Amino acid sequence: MVAKIVGVSLDYGSVRFSSKEEATQDSVHTNGSVTVQNMGKPGRPAYYAVTHMLEVELEAVDGTHKNFFNWTSYVKNEDVDAPYWEVEASAARALAVQLRQIADLVEMEVRDADERKANAKAG
Repeated sequence: MVAKIVGVSLDYGSVRFSSKEEATQDSVHTNGSVTVQNMGKPGRPAYYAVTHMLEVELEAVDGTHKNFFNWTSYVKNEDVDAPYWEVEASAARALAVQLRQIADLVEMEVRDADERKANAKAG
């Protein structure tokens, strides 16, 4: 029996801004007998990392239980002064989509494990 989810609480946690980083090229610098080689790195856009805490209440065989977990979404946004409520809302809208994708991938993993088990028994 699968426990029935009876409630979800989406609490806002933290919002962190990461500035844009420009790409850099490989470089080599020699000073006397010392040569320093620096590997280039790709650039990345500015973004916000928004962490939500979710509280999920479920009815199990022996009563009601709660699970808690954190999920961080990444919102591309160049504006360091964007209102946090706007950034949080954007991340919250992405959260449901991401959780559905996780559910699909979990179902695929379980199906693959069942197939491997069936093939092992047959072979």
